[in-house]
Amino acid sequence: MPWQQTPYAVPLALASVLGAVAAGVVWVHRDSRAETWGALVQLSITLWALVHLGLVTSAGAGGKRLFLGLVGPVAATLSVTMTGFTLVYAGRGELLTRRRTVVLAGFPVAALALAVTNGAHGLLFADLRLVTGDGFVRARYRWGAGLAAVVGVSYALAVVYLTVLYRRFRHSRNVYRSRNFVILASTVVLTGATVVSTLGASPFPHYTLMPILYLFIGVVLVLTTTSHRFLRSLPVDRVVAAVTDSDGPLVPLARDVIVEEADFGVVVFDTDGRVVDVNTTGRKMLGTDRAVGRRLADIVDPAVFQGDTELRGVVQGDADLRELREQVWVATPIGERCYDVSISELGGRGGEVAGYAASMYDITAQKRQEEQLRDRERELEHRAEQLQREKSKLQHQNDRLEEFASMISHDLRNPLNVADGHLQLVEDDLDGRGTVAVDAETVRKIRAAHERMERLVDDTLALAREGKVITDPEPMSLDVTAREAWDHVDAEEATLSVETDARVESDSGHLLTLFENLFRNAVEHGGEDVRVRVGRRGDDEFYVADDGEPIPDHRKEEVLERGFSTSRHGTGLGLAIAYDVAGAHGWHVAVEDSDDGGTRIVFGGVGLSDPVDPNV
Repeated sequence: MPWQQTPYAVPLALASVLGAVAAGVVWVHRDSRAETWGALVQLSITLWALVHLGLVTSAGAGGKRLFLGLVGPVAATLSVTMTGFTLVYAGRGELLTRRRTVVLAGFPVAALALAVTNGAHGLLFADLRLVTGDGFVRARYRWGAGLAAVVGVSYALAVVYLTVLYRRFRHSRNVYRSRNFVILASTVVLTGATVVSTLGASPFPHYTLMPILYLFIGVVLVLTTTSHRFLRSLPVDRVVAAVTDSDGPLVPLARDVIVEEADFGVVVFDTDGRVVDVNTTGRKMLGTDRAVGRRLADIVDPAVFQGDTELRGVVQGDADLRELREQVWVATPIGERCYDVSISELGGRGGEVAGYAASMYDITAQKRQEEQLRDRERELEHRAEQLQREKSKLQHQNDRLEEFASMISHDLRNPLNVADGHLQLVEDDLDGRGTVAVDAETVRKIRAAHERMERLVDDTLALAREGKVITDPEPMSLDVTAREAWDHVDAEEATLSVETDARVESDSGHLLTLFENLFRNAVEHGGEDVRVRVGRRGDDEFYVADDGEPIPDHRKEEVLERGFSTSRHGTGLGLAIAYDVAGAHGWHVAVEDSDDGGTRIVFGGVGLSDPVDPNV
């Protein structure tokens, strides 16, 4: 097969190399169906350039016939791959059903079949002849019906993919709008070049105008689809503004302005986590002016999220993209901020998810106010509790005052009446005389009445004092305190045994008063030779027991009441004082029969502890 040198050989060879390199780059970096179809488009252009390289450099009829026959199948292949790429790229991939894909693939196969059998029917081209001009051999031929059909179908497909690309461009924004414009403009130019060649107006033979233009357009396309920096360097915005109707629909324009100027962030990203669009506030929240085209994982550091959040997995790509609503604290250069983030699905045609839209509201001020309100609520609750305690305290004190007044008016009245009666008898005996003899019994009764009044006053004051709440307790020894209290009791014949050295949280005054009243009560009701025991029961109980007369079961609750006494000479306040001391500590009191036959007063909920060994 003879060959010849032509001025078109080098540009076509370079176009072939460029197409092959572009196909390889797109194929290696593909991460979706659109990139796969894009690689097939670049490969089709490479085949177009190679076929025309062979067509213009071959000098014999056999070579011309071979490469001329391949023009139709290659044109059909480029039309099919371009259609597939456009539909998938524009989000209309659901139109490429299996059946339609088979039909589209059948188009270049049919064209190839026509090329193989063209010698028999001449449907692609006929009457091939060689002419010499400008120093090299050219091919002249007559179009067949098959070639016209291939060209017609190819241009019909061109109308489809150009329309889809145009709509894609019209509905896109920001850097994606610029990219779509470059792809649309490049496709229009390359398709227009084939139209010029079809009409015979091309300065180059056959269909070589398209691959020669691709030398420049292909470089722009590759850089446009792989480099956002290069895309931003192109004056695309000015060109788009010039060719776009500035008096277009008002609603989309208004929507764009509102979203762009909104005080909340809006981020739109595809199913691969790549940012498609973002408004001004969203860029500030993300901390970058160049978010479009980048993956979320490359923009947001997962370490900025405070605490456990699902957004961390979404950003890292560890979790599936899905709809969610979450409030998350984020570390920023100006401090921690709280964002209310909501991710919603964007439905595509065919029910598939086309992408996601995330709205981000800065609710830091609201959260701060909520925290302040919670602090104030806690403070108010604390103050309310304090007021309630003060109210209870005042109510308790008022009750004590009433009880005190009742005791004074009632309990003191009897011994006072006794003393007053005996004094009246003495006054009657005077009967105007200066002196009178008073018998010892009268003096004894008057003294006893005064002593009883004194005990009533002392016990009543103790009752009022010991009912106060313990606010600053410390560990007190039951053994030491009980023995000290026993020393204050007038009971020479009675005996005390302390069988525990446990500690209890109290203060010396209250605990001492408790033991004193219990011991006096035991001596008063159990006799002068009563035996008293102080012991421990478990980890939270201690008791005071005696071997005196037991308290009847139906009286065991009454003995803790104020004024109740089984003794004629008792004030009825001893156990009441002990009961109030226990209540001031938060303890509970039970009256039981002792193992020695007497009474056992048990104090529970006291929280006993063992003494600390000084050697440890």
